[in-house]
Amino acid sequence: MVLPYNSTGFFDKTSYFCTVNLSSLNPNSYDTLRIKAIFRRQTAKASSDPALLMWALGNKDDIVTGVSLADKPMTFALMKNQPNPFTNRTEIQYQLPKRVNAELKVYDLMGRSVAILVKGVQKAGYYSIQWEGTNKNGEHLPSGVYFLRLETGEYLVSQKMLLLR
Repeated sequence: MVLPYNSTGFFDKTSYFCTVNLSSLNPNSYDTLRIKAIFRRQTAKASSDPALLMWALGNKDDIVTGVSLADKPMTFALMKNQPNPFTNRTEIQYQLPKRVNAELKVYDLMGRSVAILVKGVQKAGYYSIQWEGTNKNGEHLPSGVYFLRLETGEYLVSQKMLLLR
């Protein structure tokens, strides 16, 4: 039975589930089976939901009997660029849970697209790119506030970046 998470400790509609195959375990060996999910963020200061890194199976004595690495993210996410503010270069990390047509663009304060960082179909996975504060022609942009926007067919998110020259 699956229960919703709330302040008392069950899962809610924003939780994600994976299938764990227990058929290879000997049922006579366990009186308690523990499943531990280990999560990670793309960066230490990321404000988005963490991605599942791995899960481990163990018994009541915390003896690990099986480990599975997550091969792809479970959610769409755009992490905060690091560093921010930045002078010469910033790192942008994002994740895609499935194959999608993705666009990652930079806009100025007037809403004009000044740089296209990603445009095209990408498979599920974790991505990291560097942006050096340049426009579509490779020219250095002036200091100011810029907006990073990740768009797929079903996901859209923007965040603010500060470029200091």
